[in-house]
Amino acid sequence: MARSGSRSLSPHQAGPARRVTGGWNGPQGGFDPPAGAGIIAFTVDKKFYVYGDPCEWRSTRPDAPATTVDELVAALANQASRHPSAPEEITVDGYSGKKITLHVADDARIRECDGGHFSTLGVAGEHPALWAQGSGEIDEIWIVDVNGRIVLLEGGYYAHTPQHAVDELHAILRSATFD
Repeated sequence: MARSGSRSLSPHQAGPARRVTGGWNGPQGGFDPPAGAGIIAFTVDKKFYVYGDPCEWRSTRPDAPATTVDELVAALANQASRHPSAPEEITVDGYSGKKITLHVADDARIRECDGGHFSTLGVAGEHPALWAQGSGEIDEIWIVDVNGRIVLLEGGYYAHTPQHAVDELHAILRSATFD
């Protein structure tokens, strides 16, 4: 599940030390429904291409990439069928950014989507780069500007994910550090 770009990202969990580079899987051991949880991190110099429709992502890739926190959040907020939350201001490791929560419908037919993926976004040379693991997935996307580089942290879980796993996911996202 771990993916990282050309710069390391090291989320740290409060409590027992656990260093994670690029990603984390919850205590159930995976990100899959109905009770999984996980984090994936992108720290890239590449641009982010938020698809207009996550199911028909091949034909809805924008010509222009999102290159700032605000552009990325705006594109995610306008993605079809995701029922976004209002963006929230966040600070991670002293860097400012925004968080938005997106949803995959419980009845999403992911296998019928382009390539069998319900895809949030791509990066240059990798399409898709971030996609849902299953119907009903809740995606918290934390986007931070780290000295001019966009860092995207995606924490995903489901309605049936145990609360302790969601709490651990939030603790890791809040305590991320950037080398």
